[in-house]
Amino acid sequence: MSIRVRIILLAAVTLLALVGALSVQYLSLAEDIAGLGKTETGIRQAQRASALIHALQQERGLSAGYLINLGAAHFEKLSEQREATDRALAGFTKSVDDALIPASWAAGFQKTLSIQRNRINSGDAKWPEVKAFYTSAIDYGIDKIAIEVLSDSHVGHRRSFMAIVALLEAREHLGLIRAAVNRIYTRKTPAPAEIKDVLQHFVVFNEARHAFWRDVDEDQKDDIKKQIESPAYQSVTDQIDSLINEEAVSSSPFEWWEQATQAIDTMKAVEDRAYATLAADALTNLRDKRKELYTYAAVAILLTALIVLVAVITVLRILNALSVLLKTLGRVVVTQDYDIRIHNASPTDEFGQISLSVNDLLSYTDTIIKEKEFLANTDLLTGALNRRSFTQKVVHELIRTQRYELPATLILADIDHFKAVNDTYGHDAGDEVLKTFSALLSENVRDSDIVARWGGEEFVIFAPNNSLDGGMALAEKIRRVIEETKFGQAGKITCSFGVAEARAGEDFDLLFKRADDALYQAKKTGRNRVVSS
Repeated sequence: MSIRVRIILLAAVTLLALVGALSVQYLSLAEDIAGLGKTETGIRQAQRASALIHALQQERGLSAGYLINLGAAHFEKLSEQREATDRALAGFTKSVDDALIPASWAAGFQKTLSIQRNRINSGDAKWPEVKAFYTSAIDYGIDKIAIEVLSDSHVGHRRSFMAIVALLEAREHLGLIRAAVNRIYTRKTPAPAEIKDVLQHFVVFNEARHAFWRDVDEDQKDDIKKQIESPAYQSVTDQIDSLINEEAVSSSPFEWWEQATQAIDTMKAVEDRAYATLAADALTNLRDKRKELYTYAAVAILLTALIVLVAVITVLRILNALSVLLKTLGRVVVTQDYDIRIHNASPTDEFGQISLSVNDLLSYTDTIIKEKEFLANTDLLTGALNRRSFTQKVVHELIRTQRYELPATLILADIDHFKAVNDTYGHDAGDEVLKTFSALLSENVRDSDIVARWGGEEFVIFAPNNSLDGGMALAEKIRRVIEETKFGQAGKITCSFGVAEARAGEDFDLLFKRADDALYQAKKTGRNRVVSS
């Protein structure tokens, strides 16, 4: 091969490498801009959803007090809050492009909300159904923020979003406590079930608060702590402790409501400031990236024009050598299959080196995509599937089993007295228990079974092609394994199970509810047992 030919081949390789590098960098910048734009949109949507959640929380709490004391003072406050809720809802009913909480949902909810309010006004409504109605709508908004906004957010802002979601969860459970205690103070005769309800929400509140402090920016932690842990906040937590410990309390319903609302409003203010900071960062980054893209595009156009002038002279000479490379890259673009490789690539010449480099780039791209999918679908502590990924897989699998009339079983598993592990040995020991527990579940199910961490200490197993008897046997097997295993510092633990077999035409939500009811019965009847629906 002559030197002239080698120079021509080297020029061609340089041309391809440069054009490829320009394209990859341009696409990378465009992708960053799209991601930042989606993050900014998500922040705006999440702020509106958070405002609606906050209004519904306050209306729920005031409704709790009003149903105990149907007085004018209670009704006046409740009416004012209803107006605030309607204003928050109006923002969604007028929107045509808000994908987080659709305007159609908000409009439909407005109708059912009006019916519920009329029943509250007349005194016909019962608190459990009122609580369930408001809490369902609030959970819908929280889930939308946690699942859709968090999963689609720009990587650089994901941890900040996680802190916001944790704070939102803490605020929701403090709101439920506010409503429950408001009823207790209004009636002045707390029932054991009400105290238990307060305790349960206080436990979850503390867990969410822990998650918030874990994910919040270290540089801001001290300032935020001063804002949140105000005298009103301390008074509220002290009163909750007193109620849980069955000690006498002296606050009136209005004093309690004002203090609890002040604490919740402070948390909401911290949340709003976090949203504002994220939005400002996203807009700044978006402007910078766009400026970078425009500059890069101008330079790329000039370079491309120069390259084309040189490439026209040599393209016919190297057409055959490029055909394999272009064909392979074209298949990758069309199929989006990053497992495709350039065959027979060897470092014998410049083209072989480029081919190997492209193969490495495809391998790296494939690895990054798979890692991203893994992070989006996996619970980072235990390595099991997360709720979102599990739900997607099971809904699809449930449709398949019902289409072919195959049995399928859903098993819910909940670690007994897990809070005591955290309280006694610390959260690190609790995390080790969760990881070991998850590993034992995975080791004792079939390859076709799907295991996920549903949340907290609760796990879920979907067993296709498995009847109720088979599901009960599987759950009992796992129960014995758990009972016989030593979980490090925490020692021996037990677990309760709820099992339900899918019925014809039944969707996932109904199947899950029946399994959850069975789990509740297992807990209620002594724990460390398997109960079927």
